Amino acid sequence: MNAADHDRFAEDVAPYLLGALEDGERGSFEHHLETCHVCQDDLLRLKVAADALPRSVPQYSPPAGLKRALMEQVYSEAAPDKRRGTSLADRLGLKRVLVRPRLALAAVCVLLAGLVVGYALSPSDDRVEPAQTIAANVDKGRIGDGQGTLVVPAGGGVAHLKVSAMPQPSDGHVYQIWLRRGNRIEPSSLFSVDRNGNGSGAVPEDLKGVTEVMVTRERAGGARQPTEAPVLSAKV
Repeated sequence: MNAADHDRFAEDVAPYLLGALEDGERGSFEHHLETCHVCQDDLLRLKVAADALPRSVPQYSPPAGLKRALMEQVYSEAAPDKRRGTSLADRLGLKRVLVRPRLALAAVCVLLAGLVVGYALSPSDDRVEPAQTIAANVDKGRIGDGQGTLVVPAGGGVAHLKVSAMPQPSDGHVYQIWLRRGNRIEPSSLFSVDRNGNGSGAVPEDLKGVTEVMVTRERAGGARQPTEAPVLSAKV
C-alpha cells in the first residue's frame, strides 16, 4: 500500500461504517481495507464508538419529528440563500463536508447521534455517583511498564479500560478485550494505542456476572477465542 492509495480511501472509513458507500465504492474500499492497517485501525476505533454510543446513556424516546426536522434543516442549508447570512453548515464547520455526498450522510448521522444523546441526558438530575476504579494486573514480561485501569460507572453503563505505557501491537494486530463470565470467555471490543502507549477500550456489554476483564493481542478484526494468555486483566 502506498500513501497515494491510502489518501484516496482515508475519508471512506466513516461512510463505510455507516453503510453510506455505494456498491462500487464499498467493494473498492473493502479491497483496500484488506492491506491497509491504518484504515483497519481507524475502522476498529470508530466501530467501538458507534457500538458504545447507544448504550452509553439511559434510553428515552426523542420528541416526535426530531429526525425529520434536523434532516430538513441540514438539506435546506446545504445550499443556503445568500440573503440568509451564515448557514448551519458554516456554523457547524460542515460546509466542505456537505458538498461531498458520501460524507454528508456520515455528518448527519453524527449530528443525530449527538442530539439524541443530549436529549437522553436531559431528563436526569444533577447527582453524579462516583465510578468504580479497578487497577489491572499486567504481565511485565510481555508489556513492560504498561498499566491499565478499568473504570466502571456507578449504576451501570459503558465501562472503559484505560491503558498507558503499552507497547504498540505488531503490524496487523490490535488489542482485544475479553470478558470472563462463569466458565465462558466472551469477546468484547478492540482498541489500539498511540505512540506513547496510551489508549482506551470501551466495554459496552453488561458486566453483570462478569468476574474478570482481560486483554490479549489479536489479529486486526479480532478473534472469537483468545490466542494467548492475557497480557492485562482486571478482577471485577
